[in-house]
Amino acid sequence: MTQNKTIVTIIGSLACLLALYSCSKAEIQQQRDKDEEHGLVVARELSNSRVQCIEEDATGQLWIATFRGLNRYDGHAYHQYFSTDDTLGLPDNNVQGLLCDSQGRLWVATVNGVCLYTRKDCFKRIPMQTGNRNARKLLMDSKGRIFVYNGMEVLVYDELHNIFLPRITRTMTGQSWGDFFIDAADDILLTEPERLLIYSGDDFKLRHEIKQSEGVGFYYFAMLKNGLLLSSGNGTLSLFDTKARQMVPLSEEMERRLLAHGSVVQAACLLENNTILLNTSKNGLFEMNLLSHTLRGEGDAGFTIPVPDAYVTQIFQDSRKNIWLGT
Repeated sequence: MTQNKTIVTIIGSLACLLALYSCSKAEIQQQRDKDEEHGLVVARELSNSRVQCIEEDATGQLWIATFRGLNRYDGHAYHQYFSTDDTLGLPDNNVQGLLCDSQGRLWVATVNGVCLYTRKDCFKRIPMQTGNRNARKLLMDSKGRIFVYNGMEVLVYDELHNIFLPRITRTMTGQSWGDFFIDAADDILLTEPERLLIYSGDDFKLRHEIKQSEGVGFYYFAMLKNGLLLSSGNGTLSLFDTKARQMVPLSEEMERRLLAHGSVVQAACLLENNTILLNTSKNGLFEMNLLSHTLRGEGDAGFTIPVPDAYVTQIFQDSRKNIWLGT
């Protein structure tokens, strides 16, 4: 594959995956159940069609977290990993987050704890000093510190004692877990439906509280590589510049098209060409460029992304500039 040609791959679509096999569904499931007892399956399909996170490791292999199992794609096949009765497998099959750190280590967040992938093709479970082991997201700051978020607490990894220790605790707002991000200044951002909390990454004390308009009801959040924090709810959308600490206005025309019919942004990724690729719940895919003030939808002339016959929930661009759409 060449560097100047972008390849778009759709992962997670059952219609695409099941067509690869000529054997019956019962035969596939029977063999999978048998292989899962050993914690590793090699197949030409994902372990589950619900993609929850995508990450690239230091060797360029793609890791795909799903509702049922972790998948390593080597360019030819999916190496599927599962929870096992011993401690060398995943803590749980529901994998919610992935992180490849500055040392090349792959961290895995599941609903029952965190683990590290080892060179022996198995996993090492990492203790968490909390009663809530539902690890929702993993992040790393510029100092190389590893953080995990469980919806109620932010915990940091203690390398010396090999344990995650709580540093920030918040109360749940309504039924929303919110989200967790780290900005370029290593400050910690906790998002909620109607406010943004900014904590110091040094002493973990609250620095700023930014309240949103009453009733916006944000529930999807994404931090783009350029430092823009995107927040969206039913018929609402905002962009916050975490570097300048100010809102970024969108034109009325952009907002109208993106949010028509009470739509919400469900996936977002800043691509190499400064275009933000967005998927909305009711209006499909869009390419938005804030520098050229342009917005192209999937039905517009010049739209460059193949439109999948599936609902996109994850967008990822790898180091080769290829785009992966998780459904």
